[in-house]
Amino acid sequence: MLIKQHSFKGRRLGEGTLFKIYPDWKNEVAEDEVIVGDMNEVAVQRVADRAIGRNKPGLPEDERNFRREWDKLYKNKSTRAEAIAQLNSYLATNDVKTLVHRNPLPDVVSPRVLRIKEIRVGLGDVAIPNSKILYNIMQGDNDGDHISLEFLPDELVLALEKAINSKAFKARQKAIKLDIFKKDDFKGSME
Repeated sequence: MLIKQHSFKGRRLGEGTLFKIYPDWKNEVAEDEVIVGDMNEVAVQRVADRAIGRNKPGLPEDERNFRREWDKLYKNKSTRAEAIAQLNSYLATNDVKTLVHRNPLPDVVSPRVLRIKEIRVGLGDVAIPNSKILYNIMQGDNDGDHISLEFLPDELVLALEKAINSKAFKARQKAIKLDIFKKDDFKGSME
């Protein structure tokens, strides 16, 4: 219900975003992590909010100035990698968690709370979740699926993590196993 009611609102308010999916072919992403590309501005800005602070009226001027300087680095193509490197050093020692679910949403238990492991320069508007989570839990099948990331308040993230780790949630979770498609032995007529 949360996803249905809030995902479009979250994207409209800049608290949620959509990514193309690449599977984790190199096994570099843990089951509770996701790597995101540097060209998805919503994701980068939400991580920057956590790492550097926001540039909003009412906040201390030194915090706002620091964020303004970082924003200039990020918006300049020649210094973008430096700005992303600052965020990645923050992500190496701090958890920035987000609600992640595949679009279309295949099952009520497929959403996950994942930690952003890295913002990868040159990855574009792509996210790389763990392959086991992508295929077994989110039921991704490499046919152009997308995943949504929603940046929620900490108390809601904690509540979701508690629900996802509950016995009731785990009992409801069932992956659908499909055989690999092969030519059918049908010998009849289609007319």
